[in-house]
Amino acid sequence: MDLHSLVLEEDLNNYDSQIHIDGENFENVDNSQTNRWILEKHNMWTKITLNSFYEECASGTVTGAQLTKWVYDRYRIAQSQVVLCDMFESTFGKQANSFCAVIREDLDWFENKWHHLLQLSKDQSQEYQPTYGAQELIDYSHRTVERDLKPCNCLLLCWLVNFAFYQGWRMTQRHCQSNQCEILEIARWSCREELMVAIIDIQKLLDKVLSESGNESLIVELALYFDGILARLDDMFEEIYLAKRLPGMKEYCSKCGRQGHSQERCAFKGHI
Repeated sequence: MDLHSLVLEEDLNNYDSQIHIDGENFENVDNSQTNRWILEKHNMWTKITLNSFYEECASGTVTGAQLTKWVYDRYRIAQSQVVLCDMFESTFGKQANSFCAVIREDLDWFENKWHHLLQLSKDQSQEYQPTYGAQELIDYSHRTVERDLKPCNCLLLCWLVNFAFYQGWRMTQRHCQSNQCEILEIARWSCREELMVAIIDIQKLLDKVLSESGNESLIVELALYFDGILARLDDMFEEIYLAKRLPGMKEYCSKCGRQGHSQERCAFKGHI
């Protein structure tokens, strides 16, 4: 099985069959600014959503350490995005309700799943920190609140991160050969229909805000933000890959991703 033989267009064309949206609405979503960004960054998008992590989950060769690290990152990212839900609901009202509901569900579900995986782990004493990429995404959420950035920054962050995770697990589920119950449960939860509906709702809301603003400089600014989010997701998966450590390998810092020192000793200041 080679997930990389699949193409993005196939999955985009299956939106309507998965969530039963009508042809007119599907056309509007498909031609949106957000989807143009994805198609423009097709190589990076497929690198993330067809990542070897998902391929190993589908084949059943992913390690427990890798799966637990991903679940922990997913839990912490959901935790950071819940902070944005109050702003979404106060700004957009009912238009954001379904998305905020699934984010809160994700927080509870992935926190419980992480604790469950810890109980199954042989090394329950290990201290968990988010990977560097996940920590940057968490910091993005905090900075959008602290700096009172435009709501579209928050919409873009939440939509893109959740859509990327959905897409990766959907490919995993579609081609899964593993009978590991944990993988099957995570795939089912990460591909549930109400999540996909909520993701499209928030995507359409973001496109509406962009269209009504008529602000070309804002679109340019958000395109750079889009690139940064994809880069941090890529960083996250790179470090999760490194969780499959070989005997004698030096530890990797979860802050900068470099080898040979811990996060506590890291002097990296982060991306500005």
